[in-house]
This record gives sequence, C-alpha cells and structure tokens, in this order.
Amino acid sequence: TVSLPTDVTSTTATTVTYEVSTSSTATAGDDYTTLTGSVVIPAGQNSALIPVEVLDDLELEGDETVIVTLLSTDNTLIGIDTTESEATVTIGDNEDDGDLVVSIEASTPDAAEPSTDGAF
Repeated sequence: TVSLPTDVTSTTATTVTYEVSTSSTATAGDDYTTLTGSVVIPAGQNSALIPVEVLDDLELEGDETVIVTLLSTDNTLIGIDTTESEATVTIGDNEDDGDLVVSIEASTPDAAEPSTDGAF
C-alpha cells in the first residue's frame, strides 16, 4: 500500500511514480503482470494499492520477489519517505511443494540377447 501518514489526506489526487528494482527475482510478464510505474492516491483518500497480479507458470524455481521503490510524486507538498520507500511482495512457487522426487521407469524393460536392447 502506498500511503500518506495516518489521518492525512490530500485535497487533490496525487500520482506516485515507482520502479521495480533490478534486485527483484520475479520476471514481469512471466511471473506477474507488468506494473504500470505509477499509482494515484485519489483526492480525499489516504492510500492506494499497487496490485501485483501473479501469473502461474510450470517452472520449478522457488519463491520469487517483486521489489518496488517509490521515486516521486506530482504534488509539491508531498515527498517520498526515504526510510520507507521500498517494499517487497514474495510470490510463492506452487510447483515447489516439498514433495518433489525423481523416479525412473523402464520404457523398454524386456531386453534379450543378442540384439534387443532395453531402455530407461
């Protein structure tokens, strides 16, 4: 949530620009829908959400992060709190459930001399 201090609202809409950090491990377009780079706190409101729409893939990759850093606002009365300008969303990998195992099966189990080979 991008927010003003508690109990503070702006009389005009305030656009806050942000960037996705290169330290993020999730990939825009593959792991989540690409973010717009700005969010608007509506006039009379205290905050706005930056939604991170997760995309399911079939890759075993572990949990990944989307890190957003606030850059600026279009309101000269409202700045960026440099001590709280970054936040992280962690996307859990549903292919990594801890029960993954490797198995083997003979695809051609019946081998015979002199020239019928088996295979796994």
